[in-house]
Amino acid sequence: MTGESHGKDGLERRLFWWLLGGAGTTAALLATLILDTRSRVDRIEERMNIVQQEQENRRPMVESVLTSAYRLNQVELRLAMLENKQ
Repeated sequence: MTGESHGKDGLERRLFWWLLGGAGTTAALLATLILDTRSRVDRIEERMNIVQQEQENRRPMVESVLTSAYRLNQVELRLAMLENKQ
């Protein structure tokens, strides 16, 4: 009987360590996945900040172009009205 129980204990011990090793591997894989995901999120956020900054830098240029186009349109309209009066 003692031989059987010792064999069973040995099997349980091996199973315990095997499961513990598997849990360690799973934990390592999850940690790697979490770190990789965080790294990707950081890169995406950095790119979003760059794009947002570029858009903010372009805004004054776009507004300036639109203002100039509007003024040009107004001058052309006045010129056309003056030419029609003659």
